[in-house]
Order: sequence, then C-alpha cells, then structure tokens
Amino acid sequence: MEDLPVGLYDLLRTSALQRRLEETNLVERAVWSSIDIDDLRRRLAIMLAREVASFLSRAIYAKNEDALVETLKHAFEAPDALFTILEPLRPLSLERLQQIKPVPPLAAPSKYPDTPLSVSALLTGSARTPSLRSQLIKELATCDRADWLVSFIKFAGVLPLLPVLRELTQTPAVGGGPRLRIATTSYMGATDVKAIEALLELPNTEIRVSYDTKRTRLHAKAYLFHRATGFSSAYIGSANVSKAALDEGLEWTAKISQYEADHLWAHAVATFESHWEDESEFSPCHEEDLSTFQLAISRERGGERDDDSVSFFDLRPYGFQQAILEDIAAERQAGRTKHLVIAATGTGKTMVAAFDYKNYSRQIGGSPRLLFVAHRE
Repeated sequence: MEDLPVGLYDLLRTSALQRRLEETNLVERAVWSSIDIDDLRRRLAIMLAREVASFLSRAIYAKNEDALVETLKHAFEAPDALFTILEPLRPLSLERLQQIKPVPPLAAPSKYPDTPLSVSALLTGSARTPSLRSQLIKELATCDRADWLVSFIKFAGVLPLLPVLRELTQTPAVGGGPRLRIATTSYMGATDVKAIEALLELPNTEIRVSYDTKRTRLHAKAYLFHRATGFSSAYIGSANVSKAALDEGLEWTAKISQYEADHLWAHAVATFESHWEDESEFSPCHEEDLSTFQLAISRERGGERDDDSVSFFDLRPYGFQQAILEDIAAERQAGRTKHLVIAATGTGKTMVAAFDYKNYSRQIGGSPRLLFVAHRE
C-alpha cells in the first residue's frame, strides 16, 4: 500500500485510516488532535459524501447506461452494498489526523492554519475571524508550494511575510521548479518596486507581470497553497498584498478546501495556470527587468520619473483629525511646543502626525528635521 505523504491532514480517525497507518508503518509519525462532538456531524457528512460520490463515479465509468441504472437501483433498494463500502469509515475516536511528520529527524508539529483544512471558510476581516495575514503565514509555513495572483503588492504588505517566504523558498519544489510563483500587474502604479525587489531576492521564486493596464485591468486576488496530501487551500477575495488589506481592512476572502470542494480547487488551479502560461499577457520579471517595471509603474502614476516617490492618493484629514490639527496649531501659537495625541487604534494618528508636519513646514517655510518612531509589530 502506498505511504501517506508527509505533511498536513485533516482526517477523522477511522478504522480504514488506522489500518492504513499500521500497514505503512506510519503510526509513530502520526500527529493527532481532538475534535468536538459537535464537529463530528459535519466531518462525517463531508467524508461520507466523498465516499458515496466515489462509489457512484466508479459505477458510472465502469458500466454502460443500462447496467448503470440497474447498479444504482440495486444500491438504493438494497443499501447493504453501500453500508459495506462505508463500514471502514466508522470513527474510532473523536480525533483527527493532523500531520504525518518527516524522518529523520522527527519534526515538531507546525503552526496550523486556524480553520480546518478539510472545510471551506469565509474570512471577513472582523474580530470574529482570523486575519488574512495570519493565515497566509501559517499556510506558507505548512504548504509544499504556493501560487499568488494579485493586482498589486505593497512593501508594507509583503514585509511581515518575508521570513516565512524565505523559509518556504530555501529549496526547490519536489520534482524541481519554483516553490513560489507570483503573477501581478503594473496597474495604477500601485505596486511598490521595493516589494518586487525583495521578492526577487528569494531563491526558487518566479514573478510574472502584466503590463496591459488598458485592456484587461486584472483585479484578481487569489492565494493558492499546494499540498501533496490532498489538503490544499485557496484564498480568493478582494485583498491585495497590502498592510491594510491583509491586516486592517474589512476584506472578504473565501477559503476553498481542496478536500471539501475539489471541483472549485481544480478550477482555481486551472485558471491560475492559464494566466501564468499566457506569454502575451504575463512577462517574466527578473532583476534585470526592474528598470522596465519601474518605468511602467512611473507611467501609471502619471509620469516617467526614476524614483518610487510618486503618490496617486489625494490625502486629506477627516473632520475629527482636522479638529486635532487645529488644537495643535493653537497650542503652538500660544507658545506650547510639546503635544500628546491619544486616539483609538485605526483612527489615523500616523496621518495626523504627517498632516501636522506638512502644515508646520508650510508655516515656517522649510522642512525641519523629523524623527518618527514606530513599533514594527
């Protein structure tokens, strides 16, 4: 019997699974975790649905039409045949196989994604669901290879992902080839050249860029994580690689489980491959191509400048921020030069500091020295 591949799983502990682990000498390398009894119904439903679908598929492809009708009629009139097929799926305990560890040495269990690998999910950017950034990090730490299709990439978005990306790309994918493939665009000049530079420094990584921003205007945002175990995941939604989208924004992202919805997973993979292989749309991007990419970004931002300083945002303070700025200006006019602004997370204290510096610079007719200190995490 073929061994179960090393990697992550999300399989209920059944008699068939236990027997397979014993026959392939993998019992000592299996990592188990408990499940709630309330979770058992859903897991059984998915597992039984897959097994019945497999039974029907075998009947469909092995019989002619008349024989198929008789086979199905017999199965439903005398369902003992179905029960015989399903008997090995009898749960042994309220446990699930979480990982087959590699040897040697025996690796400690990885940090697993927060939603089960066997179930699709919806991330909403709210406190009730995990952040997309946290899930991307955990998926990258536990997958065999990854494919991304995103409209733009910001340096602040990719920065917290770099440590796990470096770990993922240390070695080529099984069978050769890149461990990380990224397809992006120069649309609106939104991608930071610095972000592409950082990604190009990774080994076993390939990047392709669509420069056609007038005709296609690719808006897709998809993150695919491949696993040889059959528990791959795809995150598809509205989030590009930016700090706001991955951490702070109310972005909705659907997670597709290969195990539960293999037809959707296959569709996502095929669509990515069709884009990746379209040489008329996506051009390979290497270090020697950065000048071309920089020029495309600058043109999209409204000029042909050589630097990366052009902003395409018209930033203005909100009403409550303007009130703070006016208070600070009044304090300065009264001779007080030390100020403390306290505001809730996400209300724009950084923006208040930037607007205040801009206003003060205009007031004195120059650009005074500025030290801005911010924590990284």
